[in-house]
Amino acid sequence: MVGKPAIVSDAHLSVGVMVLLAATVIGLGSTRSGVPAITIEQLALGVPGALIAITLLVSVHLGFLNLSSVGAFGLVLALLGQSEHPTNTRVLLVLVISVLLAVLTGLIARSSSAPVVMGLMMYIILGAAASAVARGSATISSADTSAVLRLGARGPVAHIVVLVVVVICTWLGLNHSTVGREARASALPAADEPRRGTVSFSWTQAWIGLITGLAAVASFSRLGVAGPPADSKLLVLAVSAMLVGGGTSVGERPSALRVAVAYVLILALRDQLITRGWNSGLADLSIAIPAAVALFLSSRRDTPAPTDV
Repeated sequence: MVGKPAIVSDAHLSVGVMVLLAATVIGLGSTRSGVPAITIEQLALGVPGALIAITLLVSVHLGFLNLSSVGAFGLVLALLGQSEHPTNTRVLLVLVISVLLAVLTGLIARSSSAPVVMGLMMYIILGAAASAVARGSATISSADTSAVLRLGARGPVAHIVVLVVVVICTWLGLNHSTVGREARASALPAADEPRRGTVSFSWTQAWIGLITGLAAVASFSRLGVAGPPADSKLLVLAVSAMLVGGGTSVGERPSALRVAVAYVLILALRDQLITRGWNSGLADLSIAIPAAVALFLSSRRDTPAPTDV
């Protein structure tokens, strides 16, 4: 059964909000003579957060918002920081741990009668584990460390390439692969057997885990330190980007590109406001409001039932 056609699709609504964000960022940046609104360095620094926002997008299209990837990011980052000279083996190991954590926490949350609440609990538990594991701020030695981390430390290009590859693979995986389509179909309210796609769900959760691990590696290699992450800031930015990017519309094809662009714009807006003397609380509030408006407007629309998942 198909509902009334929407006058404006979630994609158009999402793009409209992002255009307003971009105009605001450019407007604020134009008053700073000679300084671009968004530099390539800012773009690279935003890559880890954009990757986490993409994991939230994927989780929503698996049936529920699972915040555990935010906590897992902190734990994987803390594990990387246990050595001042991480080797390629350690990087590979934390990526494997990240994948296993995503599959385990995803299955636990999915089996719960309240998966969103369970995902929140996993976020809290993993965040606490990250704080317990972290020991101050471990600093990378660029002369004696993993080749992967050295590559990330050289400049922003590698980070942007990783983001582009993840965006493309996520789009292809969710929209054009059997695994992605089955995982999304099993999450729809109208699905005859919502749990039939457990294998597909697990594989998609593994993809979430890999993205989370890549985000931690990118953050460590770019910043050169791995201490207890600012989970609250990352949570606000990533969830806001997912909402602005139209991530809650399970009836439409998910767009990792919109979510990634939304994150970069939101991060740039936050930085602009803080440089103008706003405190972090007000800056986060200014970001959360348009995200909430986008979600409200989306929820007020009659969206057609999906015909192609």
